[in-house]
Amino acid sequence: MMMRTATTRWRLVVLAAVGWGCGLNAGGIAAGDAGDAEGGPPLCGNGRVEGAEECDDGNRVPGDGCESSCLFSCHRDDECDDGDQCTRDACQTLGAGKDCMNVFVPGLACTDGNPCTRDSEDHCELTDGGIARCVGGTNECICDRDEECRPFEDGNLCNGTLACVDRHCEIDSATVVVCDSTRDTTCRRNTCDPATGACDMVPQGDGILCDDGRFCTLEDRCSGTECVGRGDRCTYPCQTCNESMFTCDLDPGFCIIGDACIPEFNPSSPDPRALNPANRCQGCLPSVDPYGWSNLPFGVGCDDGLWCNGLETCDGRGTCSPGIWPCPIGGCINGCDEGTDACVPEPNTTECRRSAGPCDPAEYCDGTSLACPGDLLRPNSYECRPSAGPCDRPETCDGRNPACPPDQFRSSSFECRAAAGPCDVAETCTGSSAACPTDVFRPAGHECRAAAGLCDVPEVCAGGTAACPTDVFRPAGHECRAAAGLCDVPEVCAGGTAACPRDAFRPAGYECRAAAGLCDVPETCAGGTAACPTDGFRSAGYECRAAAGLCDVPEVCAGGTAACPTDGFRSAGYVCRPATEPCDVPEVCAGGTAACPPDAGAPDNSACSGGICCAGTCRTGWNCCNDEPCRADPRTDRCDSTTPRTCVCGSTGGPCAAATPHCCRSGPDTGTCVAAATACRP
Repeated sequence: MMMRTATTRWRLVVLAAVGWGCGLNAGGIAAGDAGDAEGGPPLCGNGRVEGAEECDDGNRVPGDGCESSCLFSCHRDDECDDGDQCTRDACQTLGAGKDCMNVFVPGLACTDGNPCTRDSEDHCELTDGGIARCVGGTNECICDRDEECRPFEDGNLCNGTLACVDRHCEIDSATVVVCDSTRDTTCRRNTCDPATGACDMVPQGDGILCDDGRFCTLEDRCSGTECVGRGDRCTYPCQTCNESMFTCDLDPGFCIIGDACIPEFNPSSPDPRALNPANRCQGCLPSVDPYGWSNLPFGVGCDDGLWCNGLETCDGRGTCSPGIWPCPIGGCINGCDEGTDACVPEPNTTECRRSAGPCDPAEYCDGTSLACPGDLLRPNSYECRPSAGPCDRPETCDGRNPACPPDQFRSSSFECRAAAGPCDVAETCTGSSAACPTDVFRPAGHECRAAAGLCDVPEVCAGGTAACPTDVFRPAGHECRAAAGLCDVPEVCAGGTAACPRDAFRPAGYECRAAAGLCDVPETCAGGTAACPTDGFRSAGYECRAAAGLCDVPEVCAGGTAACPTDGFRSAGYVCRPATEPCDVPEVCAGGTAACPPDAGAPDNSACSGGICCAGTCRTGWNCCNDEPCRADPRTDRCDSTTPRTCVCGSTGGPCAAATPHCCRSGPDTGTCVAAATACRP
């Protein structure tokens, strides 16, 4: 049996899932945010090749040689096999990456799977429809019935059975086993077993690169029929891989600084690990910057241990300010005794702590307490900076810092004005301004409504307006589907609808190819298909021109050609009519003509059986008399004339004279010549 292989074009590419392959960094934040700063964790999509990345073209387009996971689209030529023996497959450098190139090569040697064709002549070519196929060489298996093709079978139960078609053994496409490829993967393919003809999943080889569909694994390779992922995508122990969101999420209460997990700074129970070793007023504040040291809030202590010089505190800008003297002027303590560590209280009208920012109200002494009341901050619902426009966010206090958070604008992806129609574009914030950009429209010529069918036309924007023009269609009579063959008919639009009419074909019996000669036969359509049947010819030996005469010969077809051979004739000298009596002669062909010469007798005076021919009759003892005037007297001598039809009788009677020719018998003439103008009689 012969098998028509059902191939599946495929490209082995290690792809990240859509969510994380669009420029998200190891912490789950988008490119361009805080995590994309120089010195931060490696970031796929920032245009720089870092860490384990093979490439980084800075875009989110998969299949361009550098995938969204910053890996090459391919690594070896064998990963690019598209299953088509008419293409040359290679993993080639493409820009900053590598991608599979599958190029059709006309004339490339291939195998059509038919043992009856010459393998040395099998080659690749494009069909009229632009589809690459392997064309078999000369078919050397001649047959008249299907049974005569059985000796040529190869025993393969998958690749189809040979049938006798036009006296040659061809593969019956209906008998080819085509395995369902819908469940095929990189690691397994549904493959037909030539010994049984059954389809079964076959492993493609351990170690082949694949994609297990999970974000949280790194290197995926085939093991048996399954794709198995290995390794952990997240780099740091304080990250948790989020399979559903395709991100490496930073665990609450941690920062990643200098390739290390740092615990969050807690003012109530300071952890030395949460502080910058080089600056005690900087620490891990994930809400401010999860990937760098943040300035600790105003008032966080950085004391040197002396009482009278006050408690040194951070100024909220990363600097350790000198301690406030325990008995500051204008505070609630009017003096300091280092020996007794005692202070004199100020009256309740004294401001002991100024406001440190919009989120910090001033504190006053109570007149009795030596300490200034506790520093109270505005609640986190307090608006410390209103919105200045559609692209600005209002800022509120965080309840922990005296300063109003930095002015934040909406991101460049935030839509501040929706599109009012297909020819309008939505405006998004610039990311650096509070105002929404000026309203703009699609340019003239922009396609705002695609064609919904072969009888529809796309609509384009006029420019300066939001609405798409009214939907229009191809006019009635417009050809929307050309005839795909001699048994197909072109379809035309009806007008007012988008769809092209259903494909129709010539009726069965329609002559799609006239006979091109006396040895050709006309082909007719089968009905329901576009192609005209293969050109067939009269069989060898078929009489295509009958003999036109006894000197002509009939012509017969050679088989495989349309023309009847050139008209041929009998050779010169060929007897076309034999003699039928003693005074008849055979007629022979002249050569180059069809007719046999007219039937003619032997000339007068020709010898025949025991006599001489005279007027077509064999007579004994006679000369061939002609219609001449003769003597009127009897003669007894021989006539000596040897030239019939030219001699005349003598002018006088008497015996025949040698000098006077006569027209009579050559033997003794015992008859009597009758009157002139009559023939001689016996």
